[in-house]
Amino acid sequence: MGPDYVLIADVDGTLFGDDAALERFALWHAENRRRYRLAYATGRHRESLERLIAGTALPAPDAAITAVGTEIHDGQWRRWPDWPERFAGFDAEAARLAVRPFRQLALQPDDAQTPLKASYDARDLDPSDLVDIRAALVRAGQDPRLVRSAGLHLDIIPAAAGKGNAAALLVESWGVSPDAVMVFGDTGNDIDLFQKGFRGTVVANALPELLDAVKGHAYRSSFAYADGVLDGIRHWSGRGPAVTETAAGGTSDGSAGPARPDEVQPVGAPDARHPCARSSEQVDDHLVVTRGRRQVLHAPRLPELGGASQPG
Repeated sequence: MGPDYVLIADVDGTLFGDDAALERFALWHAENRRRYRLAYATGRHRESLERLIAGTALPAPDAAITAVGTEIHDGQWRRWPDWPERFAGFDAEAARLAVRPFRQLALQPDDAQTPLKASYDARDLDPSDLVDIRAALVRAGQDPRLVRSAGLHLDIIPAAAGKGNAAALLVESWGVSPDAVMVFGDTGNDIDLFQKGFRGTVVANALPELLDAVKGHAYRSSFAYADGVLDGIRHWSGRGPAVTETAAGGTSDGSAGPARPDEVQPVGAPDARHPCARSSEQVDDHLVVTRGRRQVLHAPRLPELGGASQPG
């Protein structure tokens, strides 16, 4: 018997960012993984994601979409057949040369670059800048997708890549209906996950760039990080841990707590110290060390997970 649902979650700022919330998710997932297949969709490269899983409570996934959707790996970390070959005409080095004249773009370190992804810190880009960057890339023979994140970063990837297209391939390969797929995100590089007909949840610490893009088309949780993921699972499946005002003791933004499951939730102001503020999810593996401490929102306490929360 296959899973009832597929969960496709961004990592940094969505599942990862609050240790206690992640532990709650990991416990729930361990008890329910036969009913819920799990995939990650992240800007991290594969090795970085593997190290994060090894060093935290983040569960091992059934598949991983990495490097902003330019790579897919199965649960054994094997490359997904034929995915990179779809982008044979794209050359990230040619893209980097084409955009070198744009002084607004600062190339990220070598470990953020791949043959299919050119990654930049990019502050103060306006829409006309993006038009000019795209035109320069087209003149260089590239067919690009420009992925903005946290208002600070720009990834240049093949037009046919991206988290959303990679997720759609996974779902099709697994033979799962889009209605049984839940996606979760917090920044602009998650937008295309919400454009494939899946059931989307935006966590409470999400940035306006995602909130504005999916307004009216996704569930807006009042809970941050992995608690928001659990809340989204409860909302869309009617399963998972119930989240109540009494148990939660208020939301992450200090409001009264979630409304009924069928209501769209208000979202508090996003944390200015968002985990993706360093790079477009190419967050290094020493986030706690380099920042002194991990920046988290104070997530509400969920009720204890027990047999009553098991899917029927």
